[in-house]
Amino acid sequence: MTDILPRILVIAPQPFYQDRGTPIALLHTTRAMVRAGFDVDVVTFKGGTDPDYAGIRVFRAESRLSSPNLPIGLSWRKIVQHFALYRLTEKMLRQNRYVAIHAVEEGVITARVLTRLSNIPIVYDMHSWLSDELSTLPILGHWPAIAMIRAIERRIVCGVNTVFCSLGLGAAAKSLHESENATEWLFPVQQPPLDESQNSSIRSRYGISTESELIVYTGNLTRNQNIGLFLEAISLLLATRATTEVAIVGATGNDADKLRRKIEPSLLSRIHIIERVPRNCALELMACADIAVSPRVRGLNAPLKLFDYVGAGIPVVATDVPAHRVVLGSAAEYCEPVARDVADAIARLLDDASRCEEIRVKYAELSRDVFSEGAFNRTVSNVYSHLLGDRIAALTVST
Repeated sequence: MTDILPRILVIAPQPFYQDRGTPIALLHTTRAMVRAGFDVDVVTFKGGTDPDYAGIRVFRAESRLSSPNLPIGLSWRKIVQHFALYRLTEKMLRQNRYVAIHAVEEGVITARVLTRLSNIPIVYDMHSWLSDELSTLPILGHWPAIAMIRAIERRIVCGVNTVFCSLGLGAAAKSLHESENATEWLFPVQQPPLDESQNSSIRSRYGISTESELIVYTGNLTRNQNIGLFLEAISLLLATRATTEVAIVGATGNDADKLRRKIEPSLLSRIHIIERVPRNCALELMACADIAVSPRVRGLNAPLKLFDYVGAGIPVVATDVPAHRVVLGSAAEYCEPVARDVADAIARLLDDASRCEEIRVKYAELSRDVFSEGAFNRTVSNVYSHLLGDRIAALTVST
């Protein structure tokens, strides 16, 4: 006899899988669903690679205008993809029986529209506060537009059964849902796949001196990450520290050329702008670094790069905002979002070996006890146990 497991439909409005924030988080989530006893169908955009994991099937929305290379954020190409994703989701719901829909970010709109005449429960996977993100766009940032967007957002979210959100978004989620039915997830860290004997070869691969102090930033280079502030700060820092180098990892398209044009020519040999690399390679480079930096100032959701920094055991300098403190607590060197203050904070941490060691010890504790794969799996399992209750036993059949 073969057990037919209850199946969840995941709506993922980004190429899945790719080595970038939301798809990385979703890979962990779908794996946790399988471990909790579900099969998973993911409907997603064109592009990405299928995860090699039993129980997860991926279906890609195709159209003549679909593009496998989508920029982060709102774009006309992403809007086109949404129409194709809507049609694919509608088809999957007609052809299959699902116990729940797991709707990622704006995928919740598709989920709400297509289930208005059914009783399929919806979990809204909230990686960012959409109305807050949209408010940064020139056309939508004015009061009448943002007030309308927030009203629509609240109406949509009030219709879901529960919210599964990034750490730091719990209060916003509960406000939108008008209930306490929201769960913050703690992203599981991944340990770098190397030992210290490999540091020299890893650094050499990217043209970084094996003797230098190394500062690293990883992640996308969109405006809300405040990369301009970081460049100003490291220009000030490198002017006073002759043996310090910087690696900025995550450039795509013409990002690298744009950044190089902003850097003083005399510093170009010490600032390494590296194209996006597979996650394992990024983790290796982090583990070779002395300090990591997160200069972001906007957004309530915790930057996923922080969990990687914690897993790599690399002390962090971060702007003093709630999205950083909710992950790192007191285990970071905080600064104001001013170039001189960021530069001074990096210098303080580079010169304080005992403080760095104290932070590394705390990160090891967090990796083991809080940001573990097991803890994340239990969170996902609990969300669906509470959502579906006794329905799971009734929906599991044998053939």
